Amino acid sequence: MVLENITHPDTTTIEKLNEHFNSLGVEERLLLLYEVFDTEEVLLTSSFGVDSALLLHLVSRVNPAQKVHFIDTGFHFPETYFYKKQLSKRFRLRVIDVSPPAQISELTRQARLWEKYPDACCFLNKVSVLDALKPGFKVWISGVRGHQTTHRSGLRFFTSASVHGDLLKCCPLLDMGEKKSEAYKLKFKLPIHPLERQGYGSIGCLNCTVKGCGRNGRWAGQEKTECGLHQDHKNEN
Repeated sequence: MVLENITHPDTTTIEKLNEHFNSLGVEERLLLLYEVFDTEEVLLTSSFGVDSALLLHLVSRVNPAQKVHFIDTGFHFPETYFYKKQLSKRFRLRVIDVSPPAQISELTRQARLWEKYPDACCFLNKVSVLDALKPGFKVWISGVRGHQTTHRSGLRFFTSASVHGDLLKCCPLLDMGEKKSEAYKLKFKLPIHPLERQGYGSIGCLNCTVKGCGRNGRWAGQEKTECGLHQDHKNEN
């Protein structure tokens, strides 16, 4: 069995998982994942951004009982909260909001951390919130796709989230290109984010997001391209 010894996955097991997932379709990958892991062992997060509907719809079809964690930084666009409500109702999602401590939010506002210290802002309001969740789960499903950034193009379907030991990170959509994703969205008539119509190709917090193609509108004018959720922040500068 390709998923043997999954409780304490070593390098060999993770490599077998990647080889096996390579031969499967996206829906098959999710079906297999839920054969191996109980629903309560799976962490699913969503930013309810431009590409979020795709993964949320897929998971809602495969496993309607799966909970969705939304990291509410308090700095999202009003349109993102609207979209979250829209998708939650349409897909019957069980959404759980998680937020940074009130004192962190207040510090962020008072110091306007996003202006001079964007990495610290992301870490305090996103990464640390996710890190607090991870120990309660065995696998984390992420909707990142390889074509989105140079960093993401080097990811694998399965990796060990080394920040928390045995937690596996699974990216079932990693090799899904724009044509396939757009075809899926059209087939199931998935709602699009209201800001996408206004020229936003990627949507994060309102203080660090402007209009732009793809992820060009995220942290525009800076070298920063990731908030840190999909990187091992212990190794970041």
